[in-house]
Amino acid sequence: MTTSSQTGFNIGIFLYDGVEELDFCGPFEVLKAAAYTRSTREQSPAWQVFTVAEEPGLLKTSGELLVQPHYTFHDHPRIDLLLIPGGRTDLQLEKPVVIEWVRRVTPRTQLNTSVCTGAFLLGAAGLLDGHAV
Repeated sequence: MTTSSQTGFNIGIFLYDGVEELDFCGPFEVLKAAAYTRSTREQSPAWQVFTVAEEPGLLKTSGELLVQPHYTFHDHPRIDLLLIPGGRTDLQLEKPVVIEWVRRVTPRTQLNTSVCTGAFLLGAAGLLDGHAV
């Protein structure tokens, strides 16, 4: 389990069954590498990166890779930047608990972003209303 700072900048990446590997692994790797590079110069990382899922346990990605999220909807640290990757978002759109979690978390975030079909979840939560997509 990775621990994240309650005082630093926290980047939460939402994971779910059917998530596209590249859509979360790419951003995760780049953000962690950049934080590590900065921390070697300044002795403290500027941000923490972690994954969040609805429930604990292994998830199966679109390519059948098994992934263990760091946190759940119920125990994650504060999220300053929420990233929603693409994949089988159609299945997540059918889950009111997922849409409600996005709605509950995003008023306290500084930034919200998505990769590919992850935008559908932001849209379902009303975060894209009034914006050209």
